[in-house]
Amino acid sequence: MVIKNREKGQVLLIVLLVTVVALTLGLGAISQSITDIKISEEEEESARAFNLAEAGIEEALRNLGVREFGWDEGEDGYNVSVVEEAGFSTPQPVEQGDVIQLTVNGADGRIIRIDWDNPAALEVIALVNDSGNYVVQRWVYDDIGRIPGADNPVSDYTVNFTIPTDSELLRLRPLFSDSSFTVAGNIPDQQYRIEATGQTASGVTRKIQVTREIAPSLPGIFDYALFSGGAIP
Repeated sequence: MVIKNREKGQVLLIVLLVTVVALTLGLGAISQSITDIKISEEEEESARAFNLAEAGIEEALRNLGVREFGWDEGEDGYNVSVVEEAGFSTPQPVEQGDVIQLTVNGADGRIIRIDWDNPAALEVIALVNDSGNYVVQRWVYDDIGRIPGADNPVSDYTVNFTIPTDSELLRLRPLFSDSSFTVAGNIPDQQYRIEATGQTASGVTRKIQVTREIAPSLPGIFDYALFSGGAIP
C-alpha cells in the first residue's frame, strides 16, 4: 500500500508539473500575442498619422499662398503652417558642380554669411543687371590652396560675402566635393518652410517638415551658356 501510494503521489506531482509548464507556456504565448497585436496597432496608427501629415504637405505645396490651414474627418486630421524664410540650409549635400540659387534683388551691398563643408571649395556667381545688360561675376574660395588666385574665407569654410550692386541672382557651386550650405543675412525670402502634423483619433501624432524654393533655380548649365538680349553674331 505504501509503495502504491508513493507511485500515485509521484504521478500526481508529474501531472502537476506538466500542468504548470503548459500553463506557463500558454500564458507566455498569449502575452506575446497581445504584445504583437498592440505593436501592430501602434504601427498602423503611426503610419496613418504619417500619411495624414503627408497629405497636409501635398495640399500646402498646391496652395503655397495659404499660411495656415487644417483638415479633419471625424477625429483624424492634419494642421499645416507655411513660413517664408530668408536664410536657409540645404536639406542634403549639393553635388559638386551643381548649384543652389539665391534671389537678391534690392539687396545691393548687404553682407551674407555662407558656410559650407570641408573639403569643398566654393564658387560664387553673381548675375548682375547692368542697365539692361546682364554681366556674370565670379569669386572662388578655397581654404587649402587648390585653385591659384582663389580668395580666402574669413574663417574655415565660411565667408562673409558682399552682394554686388544691381545683382539679381547669386549662385553657389561646390567644387572638388559635395557640400551642404547654410546662408544667413538680410536678403529677400528664399524658401518656404512647410510643417504638417497628422493626428489620428487615438491621439497618435507625426510631424513632417519640408522646404521649397520660392523661385525655381536655373539649371547648372546656365552658367556656361552664352546668352544675349538680342541677336548673337
